[in-house]
Amino acid sequence: MIDGNYLWDIKEESFVINGELKLHPVILKILSKRGIKTQEDIRKFLEPKFEDLYNPLLLLDMDKAIERINKAILKGESITIFGDYDVDGITGTAILYKGLKKKGAFVDYYIPARHDEGYGLNVIAIEKLAKKGTKLIITVDNGIACFDEVKMALNLGIDVIIFDHHETQGILPPAHAVVDPKRPDSNYPFKELSGAGVAFKFLQAFLNEEDLVKYLDVVAIGTIADLVPLQDENRIIVKLGLEVLKKTENIGLKALLDIAGCTSEKIDAEKISYLIAPRLNAAGRMADAAIAVELLITEDKERAEVLAKELNNHNKARQAIESKIFKEAEDNITKIGIDKQNVIVVDGCDWHEGVIGIVASKITQNYCKPAVVISKEGEFSKGSCRSIPGFNIFQALSKISYLFEKYGGHEQAAGFTIKSDNLDLFKRKINEIAGEMNIKEYIPVLSIDLDLKGSEIDINLAKELSLLEPFGFGNPKPVFSCRNLLVESVKTVGNGEKHLKIEFVKRGNRYTGIGYNYGSYKEKLIMAPFLDVAFYLEINVWGGREELQLKIKDLKIPYLKDSILKKIEAGYYREFFSLDFKNIIDEQMDSTLNIKNNVNIVSAIKNKRKFVEEISRNGNVLVHFHTPYQAWRFINYFTKKERNKGKIKILFNLNNGSQSPVFGDSNFVVLYINPIFDNKIVRHYIKSNSINFVVFYDPPFSISQYEREVVIANDIPVFIIFNKEDLRYNYMVLENILINDKSIITAFLYYCRENFAKINSNYYEEPLKDFLINFNNRLEEKLEIPQMLYMLNILKESHIIDFSIEENNIFLKNLGLQNKKCQVIGTGMQKKLFNLKKDLIDFYNNFTIF
Repeated sequence: MIDGNYLWDIKEESFVINGELKLHPVILKILSKRGIKTQEDIRKFLEPKFEDLYNPLLLLDMDKAIERINKAILKGESITIFGDYDVDGITGTAILYKGLKKKGAFVDYYIPARHDEGYGLNVIAIEKLAKKGTKLIITVDNGIACFDEVKMALNLGIDVIIFDHHETQGILPPAHAVVDPKRPDSNYPFKELSGAGVAFKFLQAFLNEEDLVKYLDVVAIGTIADLVPLQDENRIIVKLGLEVLKKTENIGLKALLDIAGCTSEKIDAEKISYLIAPRLNAAGRMADAAIAVELLITEDKERAEVLAKELNNHNKARQAIESKIFKEAEDNITKIGIDKQNVIVVDGCDWHEGVIGIVASKITQNYCKPAVVISKEGEFSKGSCRSIPGFNIFQALSKISYLFEKYGGHEQAAGFTIKSDNLDLFKRKINEIAGEMNIKEYIPVLSIDLDLKGSEIDINLAKELSLLEPFGFGNPKPVFSCRNLLVESVKTVGNGEKHLKIEFVKRGNRYTGIGYNYGSYKEKLIMAPFLDVAFYLEINVWGGREELQLKIKDLKIPYLKDSILKKIEAGYYREFFSLDFKNIIDEQMDSTLNIKNNVNIVSAIKNKRKFVEEISRNGNVLVHFHTPYQAWRFINYFTKKERNKGKIKILFNLNNGSQSPVFGDSNFVVLYINPIFDNKIVRHYIKSNSINFVVFYDPPFSISQYEREVVIANDIPVFIIFNKEDLRYNYMVLENILINDKSIITAFLYYCRENFAKINSNYYEEPLKDFLINFNNRLEEKLEIPQMLYMLNILKESHIIDFSIEENNIFLKNLGLQNKKCQVIGTGMQKKLFNLKKDLIDFYNNFTIF
């Protein structure tokens, strides 16, 4: 049973919709949920203007920075922009360089080498710049933590201005100006600017608007790539920047877009994240980040093409090295065993330092565990760490800081340098710390914006969602869910059939869903009766036509658990496990009866529930359900109507000679919910209870079962109202039972042993509900009664226990729990169910009713 890859977080909220705004109600709900509620806030969000940017002079020390830079320009002093090797630092350096050049500054830039100098101002660089004659250093995207380095620069006669956006660490560096919205003494209205954004704020105060707008394309790229929240000023920068980018005059960007295979007209935040940012980042990872800066500032078209090609080649090399290291890391994980590590630690000789962080992120994403990837480089090794919510990796490293030459980071990501001789000790200690913190297996959470009704899903909504762009961190693309979408068809598409295409139906409306890389789900879903779907709502343009499309994010085969269904399931599955399908079916055949005399096949019926309700007005009806889910759906419908109150009786077997209760003068409906329609017993019941009609509401599990069950009695009308698609519910029954994970069944065996050990007796009694809850709490599983009964029957079949269930209590008898091993895979029970599943699929593929 598919229960999805995520835990769905759907926070229900009450919304007051502003009727004055002519927007789709769903759009207004999303805005409200994201804290955008007033008419002015909505206007600023949907239609941001340059004038909505805050006054840059509200940033502390901005006036000092402007004064000192103007002085340097007037005196012709040498200015060096000291950037960072990531996209944020690269773009911030580029726009600041071009802006200062525009004002006639004598300016150059310096990007530290990742492998030799590391991040931020450093002694080597400052000495180089002093010898070169630099009189003013302006940092971009770094510097806030460089107290000693700034002090050194001052001693060498160099003034420093810091443009940064990181958290401060204690006291501020003794720079001429420290411009950082996160300064503890800052009252700037927005704290989440990127490094490029801070540089842009300086230019906002330094240049006129006409010149400044030209740089919005580059600063938008830095803002998107740095994963700062796309809210407030960041949203204005990116939204306006994307418009500039679509008609950019930046020669380097044009060349980069071209080699990435992306036209500027179709660029958006997602394409920047996956196509542009990795190529700019590749320079700092694989070579020299100054290449990327040069690309963004060059005015030479031929040079731009050469640089763009160079960046593209570096990106390809990065991808190849990353894939190689990731494969080696996966091989390492396989050898060690995933279950033996609380924190996955892998290492390799001379793994490229520029990509081990990416590999660590992939491992954490794939295995949902903290990961440390280490490059062994002789005497010293370097590690990159990524974590999961609930496990502070920086805090964990701090507990063993004595092992490191240096380390740093934050809750979810960190890095360190360590002596290679200490690696084994590190691996043991970090896993001990994780064990002490008792971190549980992390299941990623999917935040659902809204749970939609089928009537709310339309192409107009899909079109209006573009108003919320650009999407990214802090303003994610809306994820919707829709419950109980009927599955009409499932097929694989694309090269290698890697993708999944599902046709859904909801209240007469049809929807197409596409699940990229979900092709392996086909066999599990092909007969699912209905699905809960989490999706992005998109418009697919094909052959010049626009079509609504649900881009699938996650899928669940819903359990639809309510109190009624749980009672139905409990009774149904007890019958299911007590039956021998083959023997009962073989005994049912009576060749003296002609099945065509009394069988009415009602095809293409639109409302089966209404059909049963109507014939019940003309006589007493026995409705047979082979599955509990169809019965549950019928009961919910039938009992909601006042005129049907007291007219229904539910039976799971007829062996006790059940008599219908007295219903007065009104006709009654008996629901017989049992996987087998036993003709001998049913005939007796029909005669004893004056049944006028028999309805086969849903299909049996196989062709042979169908051929035998429709033989009842020539004088009783029999209605067959099911269709091929109803077999999906039968499939759901089997999927809801089978457990193929040996470890779960083994854990259940130990659970039973422990219960008997506690009471020191061979007999054990407990309410079935408590028995199930206690086991689920122990295993952190979500098993239901069908799986519990399946496991009990396997243990019974292996002569380990005997059990019975009476009045919702379970009675267990120990037949050898301590001494016997249980064959959990390949048992007779399991083989029977697999054969039944095979017959069911054969029935579905060759569906014919006579």
